[in-house]
Amino acid sequence: MMRAVEGGRRVTCVTATTGECGFPPDDTRSTSEPIAVREYELASCLSLLGVTEHRWLGYGDGQFARVPDEEAAATLGAIITEVRPDTVLTFGPEGGGTGHSDHIAACRWTTRAVQLAGLGDTRLMYATKTRRWHDEFFAGVQCRSLTKYVRFRWCRTAPRARRLPNGRRGAVLRTGRDDGGSSTMLARPPLPA
Repeated sequence: MMRAVEGGRRVTCVTATTGECGFPPDDTRSTSEPIAVREYELASCLSLLGVTEHRWLGYGDGQFARVPDEEAAATLGAIITEVRPDTVLTFGPEGGGTGHSDHIAACRWTTRAVQLAGLGDTRLMYATKTRRWHDEFFAGVQCRSLTKYVRFRWCRTAPRARRLPNGRRGAVLRTGRDDGGSSTMLARPPLPA
């Protein structure tokens, strides 16, 4: 996304949920606090990448099975028709390496939405992670330094700060919880007071 932005291209990020359920079961925060944390994390990630256009779909985290596929696909299809992207990126059919039911549904919706939009020049791409990517990204860092709540499926390492191509710094990480929870991309600037 950053390369597209730096190349002067329009980048629109569409997020189906705030990911409010991706917190430990013993988290004592109010219902609204996890949503605020996730919104801040996403805004920070998008800022690091230089993405300024974002749309929320507003579906409940872990509730995608309750959303009719055609309803979500029509909503996404309208956005695709409006934005007219040359590339659409979503989770792969298996959930982008996570197996999470919401990620699998998001792939299904997005794939159908691209078909509904009928823009012949739009490429549909699926995100995934390979073992090689994981090993290179996390080289030399220990898992246990991450958090007491999250254990990573292939983890031998933890995130570290990276200098991004635009000169900004941030630790970016994709995770998969042992309990089958969501894979989340985190930017780790300090949280607001």
